[in-house]
Amino acid sequence: FSRLVQCRTGHAFIGQYYKRFVPDESATCCSGERLETRTHILQDCPLYDDWR
Repeated sequence: FSRLVQCRTGHAFIGQYYKRFVPDESATCCSGERLETRTHILQDCPLYDDWR
């Protein structure tokens, strides 16, 4: 739930952030998506289906 709130407010430490600022960290979503983005979390990620 907190990750959804962070995405909606634009303050999420997600794959998209890590790819840009911490390139040594994985940018992959736990669901297997290659790049974890705000759009992926808010609209597509099956891990957050219950909260959408």
